[in-house]
Amino acid sequence: MLKESVMEVRYSLSMGLILLALASVMAEMDGRQHLTQQEAEDIARKSAEGEISFTESRKLKDNDRFYLVYVVKGDSLSEVSVDYFTGKVRGVEVQHPGAAEKVKSKMFAMKRAEKAALQHVSGYVYKWNMKWWDERWVYRFWIETDNHQRIEIYVDVRDFQVVKTSNNKFDDMN
Repeated sequence: MLKESVMEVRYSLSMGLILLALASVMAEMDGRQHLTQQEAEDIARKSAEGEISFTESRKLKDNDRFYLVYVVKGDSLSEVSVDYFTGKVRGVEVQHPGAAEKVKSKMFAMKRAEKAALQHVSGYVYKWNMKWWDERWVYRFWIETDNHQRIEIYVDVRDFQVVKTSNNKFDDMN
């Protein structure tokens, strides 16, 4: 009887530690610990040969997050999808003739939107993505000013006009 009680206590303690460890892992996956853009690009380099043109952070409606890394080699484009939290490569899609032009046009548009954002607020862009907001697609830039204030700017993808500015505390993950 005593031996069974000791076993039950050990089992309960073990389960408690396992649940505590699981809760810790879930907290990390809840947005507190994630890959940096540089880490995602390093992982993508192992999956696709070429030069990294740019990287997007994407968030789906179900809170699923991933980096999409665009790698260009010659006239071919590889889109490497890297999990935002685990770093696992979800897939590599290779597109051939003319695909590199697609990346160049996306980069041109993003740079134009970034210029509009930086004309609105002086500083440097430390992160950006595209987001469906207010019934339209916008470029979303996080800018740190010279006095270390963080500003969030939305730029409409159609006309490159600033449509929202926020200098409130915001969550870099959303």
